[in-house]
Amino acid sequence: TNSGKVVTAWYTVENGKNIPHHTLENDDYTDKPWFKNAIGSSYRSGVYAVFTEPYIDPTTNRLIITVSQEVKANKEQVGCVAIDIPFDEIKKFVQNINLLNTGYVLLANADGTILVDNNRNTFIKSSLTTLPNWDNIKDQNQVNTQINLNGQTVNVVIFNDEITNWKLVGVVSEKEISDSLNTIVYFTLGTALIGIILGIIIAIAVTTMIKRKLNYMNKAVSDVAKGDLSQNIQLIGNDEFTDLANNFNKMITSVSILIRNVDSASHALLKSSDEIATISSETSDSTKNVFAAISDVAHSTTNQAHRIQEASIHVDNLGSILAETNAYINKQLSPGSQNPLDTDPSSVFNDIFTRATASTNIAITKVENIAADSEEVAAAAEEVSDLTKNVNQSLIKLDEHTEELKYMAKDLKAALSHFKLKE
Repeated sequence: TNSGKVVTAWYTVENGKNIPHHTLENDDYTDKPWFKNAIGSSYRSGVYAVFTEPYIDPTTNRLIITVSQEVKANKEQVGCVAIDIPFDEIKKFVQNINLLNTGYVLLANADGTILVDNNRNTFIKSSLTTLPNWDNIKDQNQVNTQINLNGQTVNVVIFNDEITNWKLVGVVSEKEISDSLNTIVYFTLGTALIGIILGIIIAIAVTTMIKRKLNYMNKAVSDVAKGDLSQNIQLIGNDEFTDLANNFNKMITSVSILIRNVDSASHALLKSSDEIATISSETSDSTKNVFAAISDVAHSTTNQAHRIQEASIHVDNLGSILAETNAYINKQLSPGSQNPLDTDPSSVFNDIFTRATASTNIAITKVENIAADSEEVAAAAEEVSDLTKNVNQSLIKLDEHTEELKYMAKDLKAALSHFKLKE
């Protein structure tokens, strides 16, 4: 402390527990370098601590360094805390750093004095100040330079630590770097060559596999294009080709089902067209028979109408004759003429004429009714005849469409016969 007191603290481990210890001594360390350098030290890379140069500890007679930092209370400096670190550990660490096969690392202070040397060091002796352009590079944080020392070209890399202001120096001969680079280049080239060869082999193998699968699938597609729908692509794997093959098989199955349905429909269509043609033929024959029968009825009705008209004429003539006979008889039996009969003949003939006239009128009426019915029958027969002709024309068109339908069904069936479907 500032008052010349020294507090020494440490701890021991007893039964797995850390036991702290301390002592209070009346020693004045305020004139020590580690105390003076710590007072008012600046903030560097996150710390205020300062590091001393290596020195011999008078107590242990070992080479150590001291790390110290000032202590403040209520913003007033009251002392300094310090810790001693054996420098042998740092020295061992630095000397165990190897760069390639013959390269090594040195540790120097801010002035260039070598703190940790290396048994392989044959280029730099005791201080970095022997390096060319030392004045230009000593204040730089990082230096990478190539120097000719003792007739050999070496690469020197210097890193400056901001906290301790020490310098870590790496030294590697140019020849070893070149040899190592050549080894790396050869190794890289060899690795690249092996990679290229393996890549070519793998590419050929993959290409062959892909080509084999493509040829297999191409053959199946070609067979399908020729009408063979019984193809089923079998690919083993878990890649895009297997997915494509599965989708292709599903498509072929769907198309086969569709073609079967169309084939069944064409069979039914062909059968229906044959049945329609048979029915149409039978209907046509029946219509022809009906037409012939109606024609006969119409012809017979017409002849009957003519005969009835002739009978009507004869009946009219008979009525006229009867009327003339009646008039003649009435004339002969008029007063003054001789009557050889006991009864009055005029009454007899009048009665006969009256009955004959009544019968004639009835006959004429019936003949006229029959003639009227015959005309109606003839007109109906004519209408039925026209209707029969229309039916025949419709049946002819139906036959034509049925034939077209039959040809279409046969063509469809012939087209479907080229396909070979899955069982």
